[in-house]
Amino acid sequence: MASVYLPDATSSANFHSQAFDTSYVSVAGNYSRDDGNAHYPTTTSWYYLSGMDLVPTAARGTVVAFGDSITDGFNTPIGADQRWPDDLARRLSAAGTPMGVVDAGIGGNRALTDVPNIWQGVSALKRFTHDALGQPGVRTVLLLEGVNDLHAKVNTAGGTLTAQDLITGYQQLITQAHRAGVRLIGGTIMPDRENTTSEAIRQAVNTWIRTGGAFDGVVDFDQAMADLANPHALTAAYDSGDLLHPNAIGMQAMANAVNLRLLSWKPSTRK
Repeated sequence: MASVYLPDATSSANFHSQAFDTSYVSVAGNYSRDDGNAHYPTTTSWYYLSGMDLVPTAARGTVVAFGDSITDGFNTPIGADQRWPDDLARRLSAAGTPMGVVDAGIGGNRALTDVPNIWQGVSALKRFTHDALGQPGVRTVLLLEGVNDLHAKVNTAGGTLTAQDLITGYQQLITQAHRAGVRLIGGTIMPDRENTTSEAIRQAVNTWIRTGGAFDGVVDFDQAMADLANPHALTAAYDSGDLLHPNAIGMQAMANAVNLRLLSWKPSTRK
């Protein structure tokens, strides 16, 4: 737990709008040393504190889960830590694999283009160096981005999105990671029944990720989460209710789809 006291008026705060966790905010007074919550109305957003570095006693390296609202944990139970990166961290711990896990998901985030609002972030291409490669001890990044690009249907030049646009963006991220000596694992884009107009692009991109990509490994989230009877839709048991974001059971299924050997800590020899 972290407490922050701001004695003077401030300008706009950095914030995590849809954290699906509980924070306590007092409008007046310094209660930063209180153990209770009597003076704090609750909110499910986070303010000011953008991260916290922990010094591990055993972990050898960090895995960064980098993505959009699916990685951020949208529609998961509030305060339950049931995002798929949380579940992945528990799997690693249970397997005796000493690695930290950082959740670098931002709701609404796109791989190629900025989102024109204040809470969904600049593109993956712009934030990757800071948000992924800048994490202490990073050895492996697991990338799951692209579904919001399919919704926006816009490429970096402002034209109509193609499969090659996304593939080119992924290749740029791969190059950035390898130059930093970091392994980049590609995640296939999951089904989205409300966005059938971009289904051909999704399928083409996933085929490239599976068979022709330059990632250091692949997690086939699409295969793990798709309905066998309708591969363009999430399995009903995994759906949080909006046809896109997994529920807690689905988040666990995503974490289970990760081959832990892909994340094993090895110093990279890439330049």
